[in-house]
Amino acid sequence: MLEHPLFDSEAFNSLSSSAVRVLLSIMRCKNGSNGTKDSPIICPHDSMNGQMSRTTIGKAIRELERIGFIERTQHGGLYKQLNLFALSGDWINWRKNRTQVQKLDIAGSENGH
Repeated sequence: MLEHPLFDSEAFNSLSSSAVRVLLSIMRCKNGSNGTKDSPIICPHDSMNGQMSRTTIGKAIRELERIGFIERTQHGGLYKQLNLFALSGDWINWRKNRTQVQKLDIAGSENGH
């Protein structure tokens, strides 16, 4: 089920189109018993069926992590381990955190930093 607050949020509206597609692909893999730290979702490369390059998917994943839609629970690569992800609710605080960082940047500039 797709939640209205998530899709109506400023955080979701700030996502690039590739990040939206990757997020929807990850959410589509959620079956009710996965998507948590205890039962993460496998990286969406295979479920995207060649719709995007691995580089584009990687950039979208980093964007989703930065804004707080997903968090990586296992880093893949070494010994052919998979990247695993859990859905995160940290996107709710995205605007507040971004505004606080902007205020700190402005304050630092005014003080000659």
